[in-house]
Amino acid sequence: MNWWGLAGAVLSGTALATALGKLIDLLWLEPLRLKADRLRWLREARLEAYASLSEEILSMGIRSEIVADYQLFRAKAARAELLTDDTQLLADLRKFSTDLLNFSRGGTMGFKIASPADLRVTLEDGTVLGKKELEKVLDYESLEQQANELVDRLGRIVRGT
Repeated sequence: MNWWGLAGAVLSGTALATALGKLIDLLWLEPLRLKADRLRWLREARLEAYASLSEEILSMGIRSEIVADYQLFRAKAARAELLTDDTQLLADLRKFSTDLLNFSRGGTMGFKIASPADLRVTLEDGTVLGKKELEKVLDYESLEQQANELVDRLGRIVRGT
């Protein structure tokens, strides 16, 4: 028996198997690994951006004063907008941003109370609200409802439900 011939055959077979293994790794496994890494990064980036934006939305500017500093809110919203692939969510985020800016500048979101201009409502604590104040409260309530719905949708996207 020729041991040198057998050793050469084993070594050449091992070299061929190694080369084929590396070729399979480069052509098939590496693209799968890159795709998995990209999806993991996207999931983590969305979680971070959506969590930060949700915190700002739900605080409605109380914690970070986004109502006073609209650009801070837009910067956080822009990051979330870049990471979303849901066109309806994108439209709703932009509508909320516009409504928040309008509200923070003293504008209204369209609530009009069809009643006399001298309408007055007295609260339990004695506070008297006129027609304009009531419309502002309704605007704020609408904005708060939009905020809750947006945060709920952001949460569902992050959880994958």
